[in-house]
Amino acid sequence: MSTERLVVVGGSAAGASAVQAALSEGFPGRIDVISRDRSAPYYRPGLSKQFLGGAWGGQRLAQRVPQAETVFWHSGAGATELDLQRGVVRLDTGDPVPFDHLVLAGGCRPRRLHGLPLGDRAFEVHRIEDVVGIRAALPQGGHALVVGAGLIGSEVASTLRAGGSRVTMVDPATAPLLPALGPLGNEACLRWHRANGVSLLLGVGVSALSRHRDGIVAELTSRDTLAADIVVVCVGVRPDTEWLDGSGVPLLDDGGIDCDARLLVRGSDVVAAAGDAASWVSPRTGGNVRVEHWLTAVEQGAAAVRNLLAAPDRRTDFGGLPMFWTEQHGHLVHGLGHHRPGSTWSVVEGEVGEPGMVAGASTQGRISGYLLVDAARRLGHYRQQLLAASDSSPTVV
Repeated sequence: MSTERLVVVGGSAAGASAVQAALSEGFPGRIDVISRDRSAPYYRPGLSKQFLGGAWGGQRLAQRVPQAETVFWHSGAGATELDLQRGVVRLDTGDPVPFDHLVLAGGCRPRRLHGLPLGDRAFEVHRIEDVVGIRAALPQGGHALVVGAGLIGSEVASTLRAGGSRVTMVDPATAPLLPALGPLGNEACLRWHRANGVSLLLGVGVSALSRHRDGIVAELTSRDTLAADIVVVCVGVRPDTEWLDGSGVPLLDDGGIDCDARLLVRGSDVVAAAGDAASWVSPRTGGNVRVEHWLTAVEQGAAAVRNLLAAPDRRTDFGGLPMFWTEQHGHLVHGLGHHRPGSTWSVVEGEVGEPGMVAGASTQGRISGYLLVDAARRLGHYRQQLLAASDSSPTVV
């Protein structure tokens, strides 16, 4: 075996893709994968949908683990320190893992409500064991309080409601899906929630949680109280990058890892980043972009390794077109491309919230993204439109 070593921090979508790409490229040395999640890799988007609803078991959720005699998985181990000069990642066990090439693919971790501990009857949706706990604690027909009405919170509410649970969803924002889906998508999803019996309390937060008999009581910022069997906290994520403080890896204000257009960490030819924590200069936008979606993570893991292992003159910019999907109350919604808070949205096919609707986001006078409702057959058409537009000149968003 060659003495050359590739270390991948993170064993989920981006990390597993990076390992597979290294093997496909014929990397001759040792590959170490550091993964806090013992169950990784698996199809994480299914946690809040198919797995939570019981349609899939753990076997169906599991992704193929890249296997080779040169690949060594450190499952259940976290990276705690990076020494760039010596080329060493140190684990929480104290063990050093040396590297010649490094891919930072640790992704994000859920945000926590300040002062509200998890455990017992308060859950998040991040790992398989979290969802197993929700399913075990929520009785048939029981009442679930979902804190956070963004994409994950909305998927959890939809899945639990379809399973016969009563669901109340609270969020301090009055338009909680606006950042992800734009105004038309936000309007449609809130309409579906109400039509399917989800109780929405918008403009309201949770200030405290306490156990009460066999359930839990939430104190709201409105000074009301709400009793439920369980609480599921879905208040967003943050790049899991604090362990990189002081390492020399540049971090942006949101915790993202600052990369160039080739996914190489700025100032380094031997370190790349991929997945939810990677903030790279996108040729499609002309500026730094960080995307928290599964498909982008898969594409970036492979691209990052190829650029790390390639000669400098053969490295290429990562120009992947972001695409995500969400399933809510029987509707399949796809997002393509980019949009910003200042984007102008308009319906280009169908009617708002109805099957077949397609809405476009215009940014500085150019279409930069699309939202499709129950219109998967039109994905290819609109993807080609965005690719053709970005190939002619970059979109500044």
